Amino acid sequence: MYFAIALLIITIACSTITVRTLVGYFDIRFIWKFILSATVALSWLSPLLINFLRKKLSLQGEIYTELSNIGYFLFGLAFILFIVLFARDVFWYFAYGISKLFAKDITWLNPQNLQSLKYANIVAAFMSLGVAFYATYSANKTPDVKEVLLSSDKVNKDVKIVQLSDIHITRGMSLKRLQKIVERTNALSADAIVLTGDIIDDNALLLDKYFAELKKLKAKDGVFFVIGNHEYYNGIVFILKKVQEAGLKNLHNSGKSLADKNVYIGGVPDKSAAFVNPYFAIDIKKAVKNSKDGEYKILLSHNPQIFQDENAQLFDLVLSGHTHGGQIFPFNYLAKKANTYLAGLYEKNGKNLYVSRGVGYWGPPMRFLAPAEITLIKISPKKSS
Repeated sequence: MYFAIALLIITIACSTITVRTLVGYFDIRFIWKFILSATVALSWLSPLLINFLRKKLSLQGEIYTELSNIGYFLFGLAFILFIVLFARDVFWYFAYGISKLFAKDITWLNPQNLQSLKYANIVAAFMSLGVAFYATYSANKTPDVKEVLLSSDKVNKDVKIVQLSDIHITRGMSLKRLQKIVERTNALSADAIVLTGDIIDDNALLLDKYFAELKKLKAKDGVFFVIGNHEYYNGIVFILKKVQEAGLKNLHNSGKSLADKNVYIGGVPDKSAAFVNPYFAIDIKKAVKNSKDGEYKILLSHNPQIFQDENAQLFDLVLSGHTHGGQIFPFNYLAKKANTYLAGLYEKNGKNLYVSRGVGYWGPPMRFLAPAEITLIKISPKKSS
């Protein structure tokens, strides 16, 4: 409820600013002003409308998929347009101010020059469309494999772990894209595949064909799963039932040693768990309890902030997601501020954290300057000097 109210307030504010900038200063027919204004407002409102179709009307199938994709694309476009207009005006006023210091008043450079503003709006609109289409392509193509190389004197042979995070499977997701993700993951011949939360982002009872694809994930020592915050939002009981049926091992404050590799993988729920049910509270000590002394220990936790917990130092490596690497620039600044860690490899007291940018997306079907990834983590025995 609070999120919906906040989104509505932001929608009204951003819509008003965008509409006033684009059409408020020009003498065009009322009908065109109305159409442009309505389109901008509808674009900002589309997440609320799609959520209503999804939850209240339980709409699904091709109709829902197309409506969802169009709606979220328009929302992403509206956001990009707002950022472009804001950035343009900041630099425009700065440039005009500088010009007045060193030269006479340059009429065409004046931000209040309606003719200049008209052309600047046209450029901003086309620039926003270009960024939106590129970001859509970037988000929906099969993710590239990103290699992370680590070494430790605790492992006795080369180990390959593939991390998939933040797929955000909904009934509107392309099944073909998920199939390609599974195929590319299996081709890496991993010792273990780890799913670090926000894999499911919809009613699990409507996702049978997607769970059938997840069931095809294959690794020598198993496929491991921990729940993220979006699993809680969409009915954790049914999701965990489907996860089990798909052959994914849910590590709920528990873990398992990999055969003949001296590697232990433990997992904990997302930190928001305790707000939903005390049963899902994080217990890192319990997650490491079944490990053996001297094993290389890996902790799966959806939220990277767990790395700040002193008990996380019981593990050699923490694998997380959640941030999407910001997903759409300049959200990366906000994502880092909110989560401390944004993306990539971090080190603290000889221990490592790796934050995946994730496989999918949330909200707008776009990624800009934050490409999706399938993460291949190679851990090799440390060579003695």
